[in-house]
Amino acid sequence: RAMVHAWLLNIRSFVFEGHELPKLLSILTGWGKHSKVVGDGTLKRAIEALLTGMGAPFRVAKCNIGRFISSGSLVAAWLRESGTLKVLILQDDRTHPETARFEHIPNLHTIPL
Repeated sequence: RAMVHAWLLNIRSFVFEGHELPKLLSILTGWGKHSKVVGDGTLKRAIEALLTGMGAPFRVAKCNIGRFISSGSLVAAWLRESGTLKVLILQDDRTHPETARFEHIPNLHTIPL
């Protein structure tokens, strides 16, 4: 997931520098040939959920179910939208910061240097 975020942020920088994207962009995940259900790979599902959750304009390619595609112009337009940067920047989940302290981790010992 982090690599997709990083890749899209990189492409966003490219767009904002005035460069044109290629006509077709694709993300290859594989189609899950080793999965219990062919075509339903774990990576494919995770990337599909990530792209859908972001509102990214990628869709599964008709000729390859392990490939997400979009036109460069659609992706560029999406990257220019005002809310896109917020969904691309990863942040730490601090839902319960009080439980994230080291003293609350069982069997954690400091090592003197």
